[in-house]
Amino acid sequence: MQTKKWLATVLILIAIIATVNAATCASIEQFGITWTFDSDYECGQFANGDYWVVGPVTIVSIDPPSKVAVQGDKDEAGNSFIYSVVSSTQDWAITNSWNGQPWKATIYLDNTSIIDTSVVSWGYMYLYVQGTGNPNADRHTFNVDSYIPNTSITIWLAHNRDPVANFGATHGGTFGGEEINGSMINPGLSSSQGYVSGVNSANSFPNASWDPALNVAWDVNAQNPLTVPASSSLISTKSKSYIDTENNYSQVQRASVLTVLSSAPAANSFRPTFLGNDKTIHFNKDDLDYSFLKELTPVGNVPALVDMENQFQRPWIRKIIGSVRCIAPTDNMPEYWFASATNNGALALNLDLTTAQEKVGLTAAQITALNNSKKEKLFIEYVQLGLDWFGQYTSGGHGNPPDGGIYTGQLLPEIVFGRAFNYQPVWDMLAKTGNYRYSAKPGGGYYNDRDLPSDYDFIQELDQTFYITKHDVNITNNLVPGITWFPSGSPPDNNPPNDVDLPYTAEMIGMPEWGIHQATNPEHSTAAVNPANYRELNGMYNNQTAFLLLAMGLKEKVNYDAFFDYEDRYVNFYPSQQSAMRLAYRANYGCVWTRDDSEDMYSLGHYDCSECLYNCEMQDSEYCGDGTCNGEETTNNCNWDCQDSPSTPECVNLTALTGYIGQWKQGSLLMLSLMQKIEKWKAGTEC
Repeated sequence: MQTKKWLATVLILIAIIATVNAATCASIEQFGITWTFDSDYECGQFANGDYWVVGPVTIVSIDPPSKVAVQGDKDEAGNSFIYSVVSSTQDWAITNSWNGQPWKATIYLDNTSIIDTSVVSWGYMYLYVQGTGNPNADRHTFNVDSYIPNTSITIWLAHNRDPVANFGATHGGTFGGEEINGSMINPGLSSSQGYVSGVNSANSFPNASWDPALNVAWDVNAQNPLTVPASSSLISTKSKSYIDTENNYSQVQRASVLTVLSSAPAANSFRPTFLGNDKTIHFNKDDLDYSFLKELTPVGNVPALVDMENQFQRPWIRKIIGSVRCIAPTDNMPEYWFASATNNGALALNLDLTTAQEKVGLTAAQITALNNSKKEKLFIEYVQLGLDWFGQYTSGGHGNPPDGGIYTGQLLPEIVFGRAFNYQPVWDMLAKTGNYRYSAKPGGGYYNDRDLPSDYDFIQELDQTFYITKHDVNITNNLVPGITWFPSGSPPDNNPPNDVDLPYTAEMIGMPEWGIHQATNPEHSTAAVNPANYRELNGMYNNQTAFLLLAMGLKEKVNYDAFFDYEDRYVNFYPSQQSAMRLAYRANYGCVWTRDDSEDMYSLGHYDCSECLYNCEMQDSEYCGDGTCNGEETTNNCNWDCQDSPSTPECVNLTALTGYIGQWKQGSLLMLSLMQKIEKWKAGTEC
């Protein structure tokens, strides 16, 4: 009996201690964003320093507040926001219609005293509307068709960025201004955003369009509080002026994430992704695997560790669908050059950060432990980035189709995140990209570029690289019915061969190549090396990405040789874009794809494996090889130790040959390989 009383007393004391030690917050500030609550809530920080709170939580203030900018409001750089420009008290006049829907409206103005005519031009300026009494108009934005000073503004009601709605009863209103400092909860599959209405203004992208319903910070105060349920990520922002968008598209200055959970997470937990509705805690700092990170001696200019820690300290905000460029908080992340930063971050994680003095008296294991301790902060931040961005796949999305350079840079952090926890869903996603484009169809035949599996997952680095097939040759020579070749997205202009109008030829089949929209629109690809839209922009970063993946032993996880071979080919004709680190260490991590003819940029190639040269034309042979490069290797790492090649030649009967012909027709077998199969069939080998 005394034992039971003693045990009960201990449990009560533990509960009291836990209650005393539990932190509570009446408000939380991070990165210049402050959330104020109606009372104290249990709170804490994740491994990367972002905050969590046990909820549901009631927020009575978000600072800076979401509001409509007025004349005199400026961002941190001193640039003015768009303020109210014109007003009207008259009914909107529907002036045009399209397919029975309202198309344009003319609004006759009462005054034009503060209009900024420099931003009122068709295709450039979106007007924010208030005070009409029509929910389809108020807090929405509309593209300006024409402006007559002191008289009227005509706007588009139906546009590719705005839904068509009923505007028949719309009356008056104020036109102009900008809704700023918005917040969103659990960004989902919508391509729209609720952070700032101004992204529909200068230099905007259609897939970052403004939706006022997504801004949950609007008019939040003590009388109109915001209740955020458990299992929520609240992303709050501070806006910046459109004026800077000539050099930087984004109109978001900074952002911070507050995660609302139903109970306190374990110490050292990673924050769940801010994308989607699943806020389950899966990962912990104590489970990180550092073993795949290298300790390379720095060569040339390498990023400073502290700079990389600062680069990845804040959340890199994105959406599940569409461009992130207009909403990328510029204090947090690059708005475009993702790959430059993600490459540098991964490089810093693979450097030997210890000094000669620190190594004195230490074993190799102790040096590694010291390196890992120095890398811990950056490793946590970098893995958090990969976790966040991988949320686009776990939240119901399939990534974004390749386009220019806007999505380059996501492969490295996502695969580093996967490897850090050996997280199978990342490997499952990678199995649905790259080579999956050319997999067998359920009913027979094979998929190819422009004809993708419905569950294909897009990753730009892989989607823009490929081996040239007969299918690509036919497309770029306009031999495929219903498909017109538009190199780099433009009609051919029949200029000399070094222009973008250079079709693929049969002699190029098997060459690793790059195409701006290859996975979805191979008709936009061209053999031209320069100029070819975005080829250089992507290649200058992706060759470093490929090297880092090789160094960390992650090539097999990517499982798409075309990416690695093309980046080797790329530095063949752009050698100056190879970093000193890649130049020093690339040969240590597998064979290097090298042109047979160094003077011909369209030459086929071989694998230079230091000890031997492996002819790439033999890549379809079913034999491994014995390390002596006898022409029967299938691996592009022919300096690795393989078993002796079998002496029994391949049996190719008529059934097998028919299958090989089918593969060739689908573009999944090279012509040279097919000819080899035919010769074996003709030889009449006994089967």
